Amino acid sequence: MPPPTPVIVAAPSPDPNLSPPIPPLDWEPLPPSPPVEEPSAPPLPAALFVPPPQTETVQQSQPAGDDSFTPGVPNLQDLEMALPEVEVWRAQSVSPQMPARRHRRFDMAYVVGKEPSVVRLRFHPLAAGQAVVVQPGPGVTIDPPDAEFRVDKNGECVVWVALDWDFILSDLNVYCAGVKTKVPLERATVELVEAREAAGRSGQ
Repeated sequence: MPPPTPVIVAAPSPDPNLSPPIPPLDWEPLPPSPPVEEPSAPPLPAALFVPPPQTETVQQSQPAGDDSFTPGVPNLQDLEMALPEVEVWRAQSVSPQMPARRHRRFDMAYVVGKEPSVVRLRFHPLAAGQAVVVQPGPGVTIDPPDAEFRVDKNGECVVWVALDWDFILSDLNVYCAGVKTKVPLERATVELVEAREAAGRSGQ
Protein backbone atom coordinates (compact mmCIF):
# COMPACT_ATOMS: atom_id res chain seq x y z
CA MET A 1 0.00 0.00 0.00
CA PRO A 2 1.52 3.25 -0.99
CA PRO A 3 2.30 5.85 1.66
CA PRO A 4 -0.19 8.59 2.17
CA THR A 5 0.40 11.78 0.31
CA PRO A 6 0.66 14.74 2.60
CA VAL A 7 -1.96 17.30 2.11
CA ILE A 8 -0.64 20.82 2.24
CA VAL A 9 -3.17 23.20 3.48
CA ALA A 10 -2.47 26.74 2.48
CA ALA A 11 -2.31 29.18 5.39
CA PRO A 12 -4.97 31.71 5.34
CA SER A 13 -3.95 35.06 3.97
CA PRO A 14 -3.42 37.67 6.61
CA ASP A 15 -6.12 40.17 6.98
CA PRO A 16 -4.70 43.47 5.85
CA ASN A 17 -6.99 45.30 8.27
CA LEU A 18 -5.54 43.55 11.30
CA SER A 19 -2.20 44.60 12.79
CA PRO A 20 0.15 41.87 13.82
CA PRO A 21 -0.03 40.95 17.44
CA ILE A 22 2.34 42.87 19.76
CA PRO A 23 4.81 40.58 21.38
CA PRO A 24 4.77 40.71 25.13
CA LEU A 25 7.31 43.09 26.67
CA ASP A 26 9.38 42.24 29.60
CA TRP A 27 9.11 45.24 32.05
CA GLU A 28 11.92 45.73 34.45
CA PRO A 29 11.38 48.05 37.36
CA LEU A 30 13.30 51.34 37.15
CA PRO A 31 16.07 51.77 39.66
CA PRO A 32 15.14 54.04 42.53
CA SER A 33 16.12 57.66 41.89
CA PRO A 34 18.81 59.01 44.19
CA PRO A 35 17.61 61.27 46.95
CA VAL A 36 17.53 64.91 45.94
CA GLU A 37 19.70 67.05 48.22
CA GLU A 38 18.27 70.43 48.87
CA PRO A 39 20.85 73.15 48.34
CA SER A 40 22.25 74.41 51.61
CA ALA A 41 21.84 78.07 52.43
CA PRO A 42 25.00 80.13 51.86
CA PRO A 43 26.85 81.07 55.03
CA LEU A 44 26.00 84.42 56.48
CA PRO A 45 28.71 87.07 55.97
CA ALA A 46 30.74 88.04 58.97
CA ALA A 47 29.62 91.19 60.70
CA LEU A 48 31.27 94.27 59.20
CA PHE A 49 33.21 96.62 61.45
CA VAL A 50 32.23 100.21 60.84
CA PRO A 51 34.69 102.69 62.35
CA PRO A 52 33.18 105.58 64.23
CA PRO A 53 32.95 108.82 62.27
CA GLN A 54 35.99 111.03 62.52
CA THR A 55 35.51 114.49 63.84
CA GLU A 56 37.07 117.19 61.74
CA THR A 57 38.90 119.97 63.47
CA VAL A 58 37.63 123.29 62.26
CA GLN A 59 40.29 125.95 62.37
CA GLN A 60 39.12 129.41 63.13
CA SER A 61 39.89 131.81 60.34
CA GLN A 62 42.04 134.79 61.20
CA PRO A 63 40.38 138.19 61.01
CA ALA A 64 41.26 140.16 57.91
CA GLY A 65 43.73 142.96 58.34
CA ASP A 66 45.28 141.52 61.53
CA ASP A 67 49.05 141.80 61.07
CA SER A 68 49.88 140.22 64.42
CA PHE A 69 50.20 136.88 62.62
CA THR A 70 53.09 136.00 60.32
CA PRO A 71 54.02 132.82 58.44
CA GLY A 72 55.36 130.23 60.86
CA VAL A 73 53.33 131.55 63.79
CA PRO A 74 50.00 129.67 63.90
CA ASN A 75 48.40 131.37 66.87
CA LEU A 76 48.64 134.19 69.36
CA GLN A 77 50.30 132.05 72.02
CA ASP A 78 53.23 131.28 69.69
CA LEU A 79 53.39 134.92 68.70
CA GLU A 80 53.82 136.01 72.32
CA MET A 81 56.48 133.33 72.82
CA ALA A 82 58.43 134.67 69.82
CA LEU A 83 58.53 138.29 71.05
CA PRO A 84 61.40 138.86 73.50
CA GLU A 85 62.07 141.46 76.13
CA VAL A 86 65.45 143.17 75.86
CA GLU A 87 68.07 144.10 78.44
CA VAL A 88 71.27 146.01 77.53
CA TRP A 89 74.18 145.70 79.97
CA ARG A 90 77.54 147.48 80.13
CA ALA A 91 80.51 146.19 82.09
CA GLN A 92 79.95 149.02 84.62
CA SER A 93 76.17 148.63 84.81
CA VAL A 94 74.40 148.16 88.12
CA SER A 95 71.13 147.59 86.28
CA PRO A 96 70.40 147.25 82.56
CA GLN A 97 68.66 149.45 80.08
CA MET A 98 65.24 147.98 79.41
CA PRO A 99 63.85 149.60 76.25
CA ALA A 100 60.10 149.25 75.94
CA ARG A 101 58.68 147.13 73.15
CA ARG A 102 56.08 148.72 70.91
CA HIS A 103 54.52 145.84 69.03
CA ARG A 104 57.57 144.52 67.13
CA ARG A 105 59.96 147.40 67.61
CA PHE A 106 61.79 148.47 70.74
CA ASP A 107 62.59 151.96 71.90
CA MET A 108 66.16 153.07 71.37
CA ALA A 109 68.97 151.20 73.15
CA TYR A 110 72.21 153.09 73.76
CA VAL A 111 75.87 152.12 73.64
CA VAL A 112 78.92 154.08 74.76
CA GLY A 113 81.74 154.60 72.23
CA LYS A 114 83.04 151.30 70.86
CA GLU A 115 82.51 149.64 74.21
CA PRO A 116 80.80 146.26 73.76
CA SER A 117 77.49 145.77 75.51
CA VAL A 118 75.60 142.59 76.34
CA VAL A 119 72.13 142.28 74.82
CA ARG A 120 70.03 139.75 76.66
CA LEU A 121 66.92 138.54 74.84
CA ARG A 122 64.38 137.17 77.29
CA PHE A 123 61.72 134.90 75.76
CA HIS A 124 58.90 132.96 77.33
CA PRO A 125 60.33 129.80 79.00
CA LEU A 126 58.20 127.67 76.66
CA ALA A 127 60.33 128.99 73.78
CA ALA A 128 63.35 127.04 75.11
CA GLY A 129 65.12 125.28 72.25
CA GLN A 130 63.73 127.58 69.57
CA ALA A 131 66.15 128.89 66.96
CA VAL A 132 66.91 132.60 67.14
CA VAL A 133 68.62 134.48 64.33
CA VAL A 134 70.28 137.80 65.21
CA GLN A 135 71.02 139.90 62.14
CA PRO A 136 73.29 142.88 62.81
CA GLY A 137 72.67 146.10 60.96
CA PRO A 138 75.37 148.15 59.23
CA GLY A 139 78.34 148.88 61.49
CA VAL A 140 77.23 146.42 64.19
CA THR A 141 79.53 143.63 65.32
CA ILE A 142 78.13 140.71 67.30
CA ASP A 143 79.92 138.06 69.33
CA PRO A 144 79.69 135.15 68.92
CA PRO A 145 79.66 135.88 65.21
CA ASP A 146 77.26 133.03 64.44
CA ALA A 147 73.96 134.58 63.51
CA GLU A 148 71.89 131.63 64.80
CA PHE A 149 71.42 130.84 68.46
CA ARG A 150 69.18 128.65 70.60
CA VAL A 151 66.96 129.83 73.42
CA ASP A 152 68.26 128.22 76.60
CA LYS A 153 66.14 126.43 79.18
CA ASN A 154 65.53 129.72 81.02
CA GLY A 155 64.15 131.34 77.88
CA GLU A 156 67.22 133.54 77.34
CA CYS A 157 69.65 134.25 74.53
CA VAL A 158 72.74 136.47 75.03
CA VAL A 159 74.92 138.24 72.45
CA TRP A 160 77.69 140.84 72.69
CA VAL A 161 77.15 143.96 70.57
CA ALA A 162 79.50 146.79 69.55
CA LEU A 163 78.91 149.79 67.25
CA ASP A 164 81.73 150.87 64.93
CA TRP A 165 83.07 154.44 65.11
CA ASP A 166 81.81 155.21 61.63
CA PHE A 167 78.21 154.68 62.70
CA ILE A 168 76.04 156.57 65.16
CA LEU A 169 72.79 154.70 64.48
CA SER A 170 72.08 151.12 63.51
CA ASP A 171 69.96 148.21 64.68
CA LEU A 172 69.63 144.52 65.43
CA ASN A 173 66.97 142.37 63.78
CA VAL A 174 65.89 139.36 65.84
CA TYR A 175 63.99 136.49 64.21
CA CYS A 176 62.23 133.76 66.17
CA ALA A 177 59.50 131.40 64.89
CA GLY A 178 58.89 133.60 61.87
CA VAL A 179 58.57 136.82 63.91
CA LYS A 180 60.90 139.74 63.32
CA THR A 181 61.69 142.16 66.14
CA LYS A 182 63.86 145.25 65.68
CA VAL A 183 66.18 146.71 68.35
CA PRO A 184 67.50 150.15 67.28
CA LEU A 185 70.96 151.13 68.56
CA GLU A 186 72.48 154.60 69.04
CA ARG A 187 75.82 155.81 70.33
CA ALA A 188 75.38 158.09 73.35
CA THR A 189 77.26 159.65 76.24
CA VAL A 190 77.88 157.84 79.49
CA GLU A 191 75.54 160.23 81.30
CA LEU A 192 72.63 159.45 78.99
CA VAL A 193 73.24 155.73 79.25
CA GLU A 194 73.43 155.88 83.06
CA ALA A 195 70.17 157.82 83.12
CA ARG A 196 68.50 155.14 81.00
CA GLU A 197 69.84 152.46 83.30
CA ALA A 198 68.50 154.31 86.34
CA ALA A 199 65.11 154.65 84.64
CA GLY A 200 65.02 150.90 84.06
CA ARG A 201 65.96 150.30 87.69
CA SER A 202 63.12 152.46 88.91
CA GLY A 203 60.68 150.89 86.47
CA GLN A 204 60.05 154.10 84.55
